[in-house]
Parts: sequence; C-alpha cells; structure tokens
Amino acid sequence: MMTKRRILLGMFALLLMLPLTAGCSSKQAVPAENIKVLAAIRTAVSLKSEKQIERCRETVKAETEQGRMTEGLVRELESVFALTDDGNWEQAEKAIMQIQSRYKPVQATEHGHSHGH
Repeated sequence: MMTKRRILLGMFALLLMLPLTAGCSSKQAVPAENIKVLAAIRTAVSLKSEKQIERCRETVKAETEQGRMTEGLVRELESVFALTDDGNWEQAEKAIMQIQSRYKPVQATEHGHSHGH
C-alpha cells in the first residue's frame, strides 16, 4: 500500500511541474462550479476536516459523472485526497493552493461568440 501512495505522490509532483513547462502565463478556464469545489477542498484541508473532505470527494465524483470536471483536474484532486488520507495536511494545503492558482472560472464571453449582435 505504501508503494501505491509513493507512486501517487510522485505523479502528483509531476503534475505540479507541468504548468512550469507549459507556460505559466495562461490559466485554464473551468466552470465556476469547479472553482467553488476547489475552494471547498481548500477549506476542508485547512480545517483538517475528514468529514468535509469526504463531502468534497462526493462532490468531485458527482461533477465528474455529470461531465463538468476534466480528468486532469480530477487526478490532481485525488492526489490531494491521498495526501489527506495519509495525514499530510500541510502538503495537501500546499497542493490545493497550487491547483487553485492554475484555474480560473469560464467567463460568459468565452463560450464562442459575443452578445453584441
């Protein structure tokens, strides 16, 4: 079981480095609901609340099933959950803060056309 955790943590470390190689200037746009989920996870982690983490897991699962959350973001969040499962709250908080810094909510004008017609 420890090997699985080490692999997950290693994969998470690689995910954290991806934005550095992909260009830091642009944030990935995601639905506003995802931004709220990230905030909820950050709150749960900062409070070290296993109960709130479990609710966040359920929310991530529901968002994924509804097709509102990307696989990449889900993998990142699962890495945060793995850290909390191991009691690594401080690392989990750093991780969720980094994840939050890479995403922005989709703006109404970003869906393909303007409304000035």
